[in-house]
Amino acid sequence: MSSLPNSSFHYENLFKQETKPFLKPEAFLVGVCGGSASGKTSVCREIIRQLKGKKVDIIAQDWFYKPLTKEQRQDSANYNFDSPLAIDLDLLAEKLRELKKGKVVQCPDYDFVSHSRTKKTHQVSGDVILIEGIFTFETKELRDLYDMKIFVDVDSDIRLSRRILRDTSERGRTINGVIEQYFRFVKPGFENFVAPKRKFSDVIILRGSSNIVAINLLLDRIKAELQNHKPQKQIPFIYNRYSKDLEILSIPTLKKVRVKN
Repeated sequence: MSSLPNSSFHYENLFKQETKPFLKPEAFLVGVCGGSASGKTSVCREIIRQLKGKKVDIIAQDWFYKPLTKEQRQDSANYNFDSPLAIDLDLLAEKLRELKKGKVVQCPDYDFVSHSRTKKTHQVSGDVILIEGIFTFETKELRDLYDMKIFVDVDSDIRLSRRILRDTSERGRTINGVIEQYFRFVKPGFENFVAPKRKFSDVIILRGSSNIVAINLLLDRIKAELQNHKPQKQIPFIYNRYSKDLEILSIPTLKKVRVKN
């Protein structure tokens, strides 16, 4: 065939033999920690709104609650959801490591009414991943995975009022039940586990999403960090000049295969 290269090569040689670097950046992971109902999700939404030109996604730590047993569900009012033991932090770290490699991950979904995982999953990928929750700074393994750590600090009275509104409207709870749970589990959990992790943050946002000045300064810092963010190792690819396909390879080079005349 006259249109093809030297016929002394196998068809593999329709591909250019010289590899070129395909630079796939690692996902930039931002840990967002703070007390219950401090406005972590609202801060994340504002970051997403303003980070134009970047694919930004969110992981909610709440997706990783461990399903309750039948006995625990029957007595869920006495179950401590404000302990790190209630969260599958190992699974969360596993998903973050995959995102660091540029992979698309499937995260679990948790139903707070039945206290179980649903069949639904959350697909997560992007240039920037925001991981929000009360225990996102809990382990050194998690903290070391983040490229930036943000702590959202809001007055406890405001957090309680927000929690009452949220849990009664979204999680099927009574006002009395929310208040009792707050003083029995939520407040001690914040004081024992969450507040001490404030020291690990790179940025503290007082008053949450209403602090526009702080969020704008934070965005400037994120944009600057993204400019300096290192890509992954070079992944070789071969460009097929005939099919116009991009072939991503798991091998460093494609060797020529000669056929004896």
